[in-house]
Amino acid sequence: MRHLIISLAILFSPSAIFAQRSEGQSFAEYYTQKDKLLHMGSGFIIGGAGAKIYATYRPDEPLINAWAVGFLSASVVGGAKEILIDDIRGLGTPDHGDFMATATAGAVGSLVEVGFIKWQRKRFAKKHSRIAANPMTGGKVVLR
Repeated sequence: MRHLIISLAILFSPSAIFAQRSEGQSFAEYYTQKDKLLHMGSGFIIGGAGAKIYATYRPDEPLINAWAVGFLSASVVGGAKEILIDDIRGLGTPDHGDFMATATAGAVGSLVEVGFIKWQRKRFAKKHSRIAANPMTGGKVVLR
């Protein structure tokens, strides 16, 4: 897990710093444009939905897999939009910053969804567990 986070930070850091900003435009000004905010919103929704769908259909898998599926789904959709629609079909302006906004927000959205799923599972397990006395030893046993 630690190696994955470090690899992603190294991968995205130079790309975010050297995005196609105009001369004199700050990092904050570039990533708060309306277009980038729309990409962030869609990436957040796609990442969260990907994590939720994966965790719903595979409840016994580790939640890091759900996070990865959410992140990758947002990255693939963002990359496909920039390549297929903006570049090849010419319906927009391809921008590396748009992809970075979508992918980064997808990572955050899937992380939020995974945290919510973990909280739900913990709450459900706590709510539906029963404590009973073990007749053999006299100790307490948690029944699920």
